[in-house]
Amino acid sequence: MLGTAKQLREKRRYFIVIAFIIAAVLTPPDVISQASLALPLLLLYEGSIIAVAMVEKKAATAKAAAAAPTASPPPPEANPAE
Repeated sequence: MLGTAKQLREKRRYFIVIAFIIAAVLTPPDVISQASLALPLLLLYEGSIIAVAMVEKKAATAKAAAAAPTASPPPPEANPAE
């Protein structure tokens, strides 16, 4: 697995720095150009955190449903009169 939502949240600070470094390298040396590249990167990162959290929640729900005991009919009662 590449990462959980918790791991992505913990690494958010590092990604912010990396996004601005990428923006500084790829854009002319003005703040508006750098921000116009870094902010969409940050939005995509936050979107990925939300998407991973949704997938994890869905997987946990499916796992809980699979682990829940199924309702089985009660065992047949023995009839001593037969």
